[in-house]
Amino acid sequence: MNNTMSIGIALVGPDHPAILRAINDTGLFGVGDPDSLEVNGKELARIPKNWLERYATADMVAVWGNFDFMLSNSFGEIPKVHSRSFPRSAERLLELLSGLPFTVASFLSIHPDWLDGSYNAPGFGGLHFPHGVACAFKGEGHRQLVSRRWLDFGPWRQLRGANDTTLIQFHDLTVDSATALAQARPGHERMGVTDEGGFIADDYQYQSELSGYFYPDQRRQKIMAALREVSQREMLDACAARLYQKWGPDRPTEHAGFLFLEEQLARRHLHELWLRELECWTIIGGKEVRIDQDYHAQPDPPSWVRKIAE
Repeated sequence: MNNTMSIGIALVGPDHPAILRAINDTGLFGVGDPDSLEVNGKELARIPKNWLERYATADMVAVWGNFDFMLSNSFGEIPKVHSRSFPRSAERLLELLSGLPFTVASFLSIHPDWLDGSYNAPGFGGLHFPHGVACAFKGEGHRQLVSRRWLDFGPWRQLRGANDTTLIQFHDLTVDSATALAQARPGHERMGVTDEGGFIADDYQYQSELSGYFYPDQRRQKIMAALREVSQREMLDACAARLYQKWGPDRPTEHAGFLFLEEQLARRHLHELWLRELECWTIIGGKEVRIDQDYHAQPDPPSWVRKIAE
C-alpha cells in the first residue's frame, strides 16, 4: 500500500487568518507562492507577495501544482486544506494539528468512492466536511461535545497530543474502502449531528421541553422523567441547554440531570446519562438519590482499534 494518502481538513477557531498562516508556515501544503490564486470566484492574473495576508478573510482558493496542494477559506468563513500526498499516519496528523490554532476540525474521506453520493455521512454541520477518516478537537473545542467522557467510549480510535489536542480516527488507514466504511459508520453516527450523537452544533435545534426543577443555590436543573423513557435525543437537548444556557439568565445552570420515579427505570438510562455527564436521580426509600456518582464503566474499543494497539 502507498505510504501516503489524500486528505482534506476543515478547521474552525477564534482566528481563521491565524489558522491559514499556521498551515502555510508548516510547508507541508505547498512551498512558496501558489501557482494559481482565486479570490471571490475570479482567478488573479498576478499573485502578490503578500497574498495570504491580503486575502486571508476573503473567499480564496490557493493551488500548488496540479491540485497537489490547496489552501482555501470557503466563503471567507472556514479554512480548508487539501493534500494529495500526506503521510499515511494518524500520529503525523496529530502532530500537525497540535501546532495549529483551531478548536474543531473535520476530515474528508481518504476513499474517493465515499464521495460519489452513495454514502450520506453525518458530520458537524455548517461548512465542515461530512465525516470521513477522522475529526479533531483542541482546547475549547472539546466544549462542543456532550462530555469529554464521550471521547473514551466511542467506536473509534482516540489519540491525544500536545496543547490539549484530541484526534478521533474512524477507521484503520490501511484497509480497503468497504472495510473502512464498515468500521467508520458507527463512529460517524456517534460523533455527528444525529439523535444519538455527542456533538453539539453551533445552531442547535431543540426538540424537547426539558421542564423540571431548578435549584439556584446549586445551579442545578433536574428534568422530570417520572415514569417515561428518555431518548438519547432528549439527553442531547439537555447537554445543549447546559452549554448554551437555554433556561435563561435567571436559571444559570452548571449541573443538569433527569429524575426518574422508579430505580429500575433510572438504571436503564444510567450509562447513557453518565457518558454525557448528566446526573441520574431516582427515588429510593422515599428520598431523591443520585446514582451516577458511583457508576464507573470501562471502554470497550472495537476490534480494529485493539488490533492497532497490539
